[in-house]
Amino acid sequence: TVREGAPIALRMFIFEQMQRYFEPKGARTLVCKVLRVPPNENNWSDEPVWNEVQTWVYECQWLKVYDIIETMYRELQNPVSSVVFWHKGPPRVEDFESDIHSVFEEYGIGWKLAAGYIETRGSESFQAAVAAASSTLAAAGQVTASNEIHEAIQDLSRRPTPDLTGAVQHAMAALECVARQASGDPKATL
Repeated sequence: TVREGAPIALRMFIFEQMQRYFEPKGARTLVCKVLRVPPNENNWSDEPVWNEVQTWVYECQWLKVYDIIETMYRELQNPVSSVVFWHKGPPRVEDFESDIHSVFEEYGIGWKLAAGYIETRGSESFQAAVAAASSTLAAAGQVTASNEIHEAIQDLSRRPTPDLTGAVQHAMAALECVARQASGDPKATL
């Protein structure tokens, strides 16, 4: 039910995850990078820095919240020692991804985190059809068609506005690749 927005519950969760994995100044560096804002140089101690980060996360444009999630994922996957710290050993990026999915599902958010990128999430039947198509095409050696399906999903995942025309074009290109192989004519078009 939520595609163009970032509910306060999601923003709260993201801020809590920052506090879990990042030093205050590291979190601020991450958020400043994503939002392209300078840090408040008058904030040096932890509490004011956390307040600054929280304000930015709570008040930024909805689409920037998803950019922050992607950046957090990449940072947790390949940490820079000045940004990340560990409470009980290094974090498992899979746990972060799973936690994000749980929050998205709980609040009806139509996105998913896949390999570090926020992508559109449809109904269960849509998700199953896309997964089946991708795996079937890959198993059949239809690399180009499989890539076209992936590009169609990327177009549907554009923020703030999905590229529906591009998604249809890529889906049709995937179909055309399969039709060429099925017909035995490498130059056939739909």
